[in-house]
Amino acid sequence: MIMQTVDSRQQRRNVYLDTVKGTAIFLVVLGHCIEWNSNLWLPDDLVFKTIYSFHMPLFSLVSGYLFYSSFSHRTPREITAKQAQSLLLPVLSWTLILRILELCVKLIEGSFPDYEYMTLGLIFDFLSGFWFLWAMFWCSLAVIIAERFFHGNIAFYLFTVVLSLFVPRGFHSNLHAFVYPYFVVGYIWHREGFDTKINALPSWLKISGSIAVTVAWLVMLAFFDRNSYIYTGGICIVKYEEGIFVPYQIWTDIFRWAIGFAGSCCVMILLKLVKPVKILALVGTKTIGIYIISVDVLIVRGNLPRFEHTGYIIDFAEAVIITVLCYALTIIISRNKILNKFLLGGR
Repeated sequence: MIMQTVDSRQQRRNVYLDTVKGTAIFLVVLGHCIEWNSNLWLPDDLVFKTIYSFHMPLFSLVSGYLFYSSFSHRTPREITAKQAQSLLLPVLSWTLILRILELCVKLIEGSFPDYEYMTLGLIFDFLSGFWFLWAMFWCSLAVIIAERFFHGNIAFYLFTVVLSLFVPRGFHSNLHAFVYPYFVVGYIWHREGFDTKINALPSWLKISGSIAVTVAWLVMLAFFDRNSYIYTGGICIVKYEEGIFVPYQIWTDIFRWAIGFAGSCCVMILLKLVKPVKILALVGTKTIGIYIISVDVLIVRGNLPRFEHTGYIIDFAEAVIITVLCYALTIIISRNKILNKFLLGGR
C-alpha cells in the first residue's frame, strides 16, 4: 500500500512536470510565430512580452530540477558524456543537415561556396546554433563541477553566477549566463526537497505566497519594456569606460531575473491548481525534439511570406500546427535507434 502511494505520487509529479514542459515549449513556439508573422519585432506587444518574460526561465528551472534525478544516479563522467550526447550531438547533426541543404541550394543556383564558408562557417554554426541546448550543457557542467569538487556549496554557486556575468560576449554567452541561475535554483530545489517542505506549510501561507508572487509578476510586467529583453541588452553589470570599470545596467539584469522567477512560479502554481491537460503532458515528453525541429521549421518559415499581424488567431493556429507537426516528426525519428541518437540525443 505504501509503495503504491509513493508510485502514485511519483506518477502525478511526472505528469505535472511534463505538463509544465509542454506549456513552456508551446509558448516558445507561439512566441516565435508571433515574431515571424510580424513585419516588425513586437517588444511592446503585451502577449509577446508576457511570454518572453518567463518562458525560457521556466524551461531552465524544470531542466535543473530534472537534472538532479539524472545526476544522483550516475557518476560525473557518465552524466557529462550523457549530456554531451543528448544535447550537443543533435546540435552537430542538425547543423550538418542544414549546412548540406544550404550547400545543395547554392550548387543548384550555380555558385560554389569557398573553403572558409565550408569550414569556419560550419564551426560557427555549431557553436552558436540551438543556443538553449548549449546553455543546458554548460549549466549541467557547472553543476557537476560544483557538486564534485565543492560539495554543492551554495556560496560557490553564487560565485559562478557572478562570474558568468563577466564572460565575454559571443556564441550566445549572454543567454547562457541569463538562464544559469534558473537551472541552479531548479537543481537545488530538488536536491533539498523543497517540494515536501512547501507542501507541509499551512494553506493560508501557501495561498498568501501565491498571491504575492502573482501580484509581483503583474506589477513587474507593467514595467517590462524593450530594454528588459535579454536579446536587446545582454547580460552585463559593468562596462569599461575611460580607463575604469563602471556599473552598467545592474538593475536591468536583476529585474530580468526577478520577473523570470515570478512569471515561472505563477505558471507552475496555476498548473498545480488546474487538472493536468493530457495533450500538454504528451507534448512535454518530447520537448527537445519539438524545440530542435520547430527552430528548423521556423527557419524555413522565415523565408516565406508573412501574415499581417492583426491578431493572435493565426499565430496561435500556426503554433498549434507546428507543435503537432514537430511532435509527430519527433515520434517518427525516435523509432529509429540511429536517427534517435544523432538527431534527438537518444531521448
